[in-house]
Amino acid sequence: LNHTHWHLGKTCEVLGISRPTLRHKLKAYEISSNPKTT
Repeated sequence: LNHTHWHLGKTCEVLGISRPTLRHKLKAYEISSNPKTT
């Protein structure tokens, strides 16, 4: 996600997975789909 600057579509392409699969994995690992900014 950091590599693609949290662009979910690009992240899916890099990982070779679908967007629903990525969302499921984010939820399973309790990772917000919106990065926290400091």
